[in-house]
Amino acid sequence: MIYLGTYGKSALPGVRIGFAVADQRITDAAGRDVGTLADQLSKIKSMVTVNTPPVARGEIAAPAAPATMVEALRFVRGTRLILGILLVDTSAMVFGMPRAVFPALGLETFHGGPTAVGLLFAAPSAGALLAAATSGWASRIDNAGRAVLIAVTVWGAALAAVGLTRQLPLALALLTVAGAADVVSEVFRLTILQLRTPDALRGWVTALLLAQT
Repeated sequence: MIYLGTYGKSALPGVRIGFAVADQRITDAAGRDVGTLADQLSKIKSMVTVNTPPVARGEIAAPAAPATMVEALRFVRGTRLILGILLVDTSAMVFGMPRAVFPALGLETFHGGPTAVGLLFAAPSAGALLAAATSGWASRIDNAGRAVLIAVTVWGAALAAVGLTRQLPLALALLTVAGAADVVSEVFRLTILQLRTPDALRGWVTALLLAQT
């Protein structure tokens, strides 16, 4: 379960790093300019999703869950461990995630222009990707709850320090640490949730967790 959670947390940070390179110009084999990297990746994504045969899409779809959302909510409310995991994630997303102020920080605080903004967006994902790629040690942790508390503390402290610094390199380093701590926390939280939730409710409860991220 640790390895599955780590794999799942590797994809999105890898995509978010694209903020730093999305405007790079791409040339074909003849040296002609064919547009930006973001444009070409969008075309690939469209070809994959639009051209997928209906039969393949039907096979990928998961079967309908036998339980209901009401049952899942009742389970979460009555299980303090699962409720705590969801509340930690909610608090992090509502009160601690600084992405909305990255443009203001990059342009007005650090005076780095669009490049600084892109680096600010990419830094947490770079840390997350690095943490996910080197997370083999997580399988040797016996107390997942303690690991969550430590990771959340590191995450919050790093973000608080970002708000105090006026140096772009230091802010990027702190955001990288925050991104790494966030992945460690979420891998353990997802593992706890998957192992402590009944099979019939696992899909609904996991959806509640993912809806907050």
